[in-house]
Amino acid sequence: MLGSFNTHYRLNLSLLLELDPYDQRRKLDIRLFNEIIKHNTELKNKQTS
Repeated sequence: MLGSFNTHYRLNLSLLLELDPYDQRRKLDIRLFNEIIKHNTELKNKQTS
């Protein structure tokens, strides 16, 4: 479940970057998405270990 969530957001991020890579607000959104992805990956790693 978390894996598909991360993939889904990575795909959306790449589309956003193609639309407008220079938008400041979008850069903040991307940083936030990256934090979410990192957090989910850490949670997933804790669950599997």
